[in-house]
Amino acid sequence: MNPKEGVQVQVFSQGQLVGRVELNESLLLGRQRPGELPPPHFDAPSLRFIIAPLADQQVSREHVALSLVRSDGLAPRVEVVNRSRKRSVWIEGQSRLAPLENSVVNLPARVSFEDHYVLIDQPSLDAGWEFQSLQHQTLAPRQVRGGPAVSVHQTLMASQEIQTYSSEQLIDWLSKTMEVLQKAAGASDYLRQAVDAAQQIVGLDIAAALRWDGQHWTTEWALDASGAESTIQPSKSALNLVLAGKRTLRRLPAGSKHAGSLQGVSALVASPILSAEGEVIGALYGVRHDGTVGVPDISEFEALLVEMVACGAAAGIAREEEKEKAIAERVRFEQFFTPELAAELESNPGLLQGQDAEISVLFCDIVSFSSIAGRVGSTLTMRWVSDVMDSLSEVVLKHGGVVVDFIGDELMAMWGAPKAHPDYGKLAAQAARGLLDCRREIDQRWREAIGSATDLRIGIASGVASVGNTGSSRKFKYGPLGAVVNLASRLQGAAKQLGVRTLVDEQTSRATLDDSGSVARPLGTMQLVNLPKPVEVYEILEPTQDNQDLVQAFQSILELIRRGSLTELLDSVAIARKQFPDDLPIRMLESRLKDAEALNPACLWHFENK
Repeated sequence: MNPKEGVQVQVFSQGQLVGRVELNESLLLGRQRPGELPPPHFDAPSLRFIIAPLADQQVSREHVALSLVRSDGLAPRVEVVNRSRKRSVWIEGQSRLAPLENSVVNLPARVSFEDHYVLIDQPSLDAGWEFQSLQHQTLAPRQVRGGPAVSVHQTLMASQEIQTYSSEQLIDWLSKTMEVLQKAAGASDYLRQAVDAAQQIVGLDIAAALRWDGQHWTTEWALDASGAESTIQPSKSALNLVLAGKRTLRRLPAGSKHAGSLQGVSALVASPILSAEGEVIGALYGVRHDGTVGVPDISEFEALLVEMVACGAAAGIAREEEKEKAIAERVRFEQFFTPELAAELESNPGLLQGQDAEISVLFCDIVSFSSIAGRVGSTLTMRWVSDVMDSLSEVVLKHGGVVVDFIGDELMAMWGAPKAHPDYGKLAAQAARGLLDCRREIDQRWREAIGSATDLRIGIASGVASVGNTGSSRKFKYGPLGAVVNLASRLQGAAKQLGVRTLVDEQTSRATLDDSGSVARPLGTMQLVNLPKPVEVYEILEPTQDNQDLVQAFQSILELIRRGSLTELLDSVAIARKQFPDDLPIRMLESRLKDAEALNPACLWHFENK
């Protein structure tokens, strides 16, 4: 196109073309004024196109202004100005144009507002032809029939042309349409089957399936009348209309059939392929060339048949996408949940909504991680941590838990949600033992490589928390919020300072009373950082005879502290010190007693750090 030539503006109301105007300098679109002719009407002296009647308050009298922007040697562009003071204008591929805002757009461009849209493009080879859309808007796969749009079936029945075909022909066409749904095995195959069906049913010279990615059209499949692969250059104007109106259209000779002036060109049909949400994702496109006599034509009935095939392809693609989405959701869930729970969440996603639940929260980290990582380097550290977290996650899932998050060298897990479980505390404690058992296997794999033992420390707390997706729309993270989370984290930190591997709160310890696989040692009251009052803490141990003896010895020490029997306490601690020389809580008490520190049973332990 010569940059000095004008630009064509096509104006549509409620999906129907109501006028074409050449934009040489400027054009104003708006509502009828008193005394003006009713819409659609172009007033040449004022360069104003009336698109809405006087009573239509949705459209301003000066709603959209278009101005041609020329640059030497460059294709023309158009400035779009939203003159409305209240309503927005939308520019496809860009964004909302707020009241009184403007934007300069490249061609082709589509501007929409209320029930109107404007296509702005360079003059095309469609001169002498006109586009006609079917009366109804193409239905999306999820769209419920019976709404304001007329269904394909109703339009078919209303078509007089249907009377010229036999019932055998109609059944054959419908059978071929159904084959699109039955044979295809994936989105791309649905498009191929749709092209093949359109060829067999309508008998086009070339049929093609096109994809729309939001910016560009690409040809997925194109077949000629013999079924051989072909190429096609679709009409840009037709595809713009399909995008704008979401209607099936056909290109026909304008006015009477001027055979002489239209030889060498083609009639066409284009039907949108819609997503489940009703957005254009492609088009079924066909052309019929002129023969030795006459002008090519595609009837309304043939356009309806093409639309039926396109709707079949759209439904199939939507179904495949739903399957892929379900698989992706299952894979995503199984990263955090057991396969059984993942399957239940897939069928009942409402379980993921925010709720208050009785849960147990577990934190587990690697002992001396920073010093080991600093010594072995980043590459080996990443491999080591990845292997550790994989192993720990398997243990959590094996014990019915939810992997909530990984925070550096720390794992966070939860029991009791999204599906309630009466034994959430016991499951968490059993998982803690499983993690420590797993530690031995990890240590065997990595001790030689990292030059150190791999050890773990665990904190568990139980109580009420708010649970749900605590991540964002971009990153899923199902987990808890509340005081119980803070308590579990603090217990995990305090385990390090007490020199124990697993530290739990009182509620969790009570859940293990009937668990023969563990024994809980009461360690007394502890004031944890940022918690309002001291809490009773317990160490979870394997039920060996030595550990049971340790539990009894420490229970006696705590009882003497509560009674204030200092002499008996000194003797009891000294005996326990000899019997359990490596137990850090006993050594710490012995040291404090030697320093003549008074032991307060209401707050036996107090740590300043997390």
